[in-house]
Amino acid sequence: MAADLPARRFDGVTCPDCSGPIYDEQDGRILRFRCVAGHSYSPETMRIAHSKKLENALWSAIANFEEHAALLRRLAEATSGDVSDLEAGARERQEYAAELRALIEKVNGEQTLISTSMPSSKYFNGT
Repeated sequence: MAADLPARRFDGVTCPDCSGPIYDEQDGRILRFRCVAGHSYSPETMRIAHSKKLENALWSAIANFEEHAALLRRLAEATSGDVSDLEAGARERQEYAAELRALIEKVNGEQTLISTSMPSSKYFNGT
């Protein structure tokens, strides 16, 4: 029975839907990705889903930096005395959020270039 199963390999990549381990399976000339929960992806859908997962994580980080900046500004407003550290921290967090926004724009631009230039034959092994 084990001989009927396609060879699979785990490279540390996780499922974009459930974050479980995902295996790549070579079935003849076709490459597929499948997690232990049963989610299955073609190479193209895996690339797209994983890109979305990455972008969502970056947007979450941006929201957290902006939230922390707002908190530091609020603390600076409510604090008497020297608040330069709080104000500097707030500015720094806003700068980090802006840098991440720029990174998302760069990655999205690269993904557009990749999707228009990537031949589907890359996902096949052999001729």
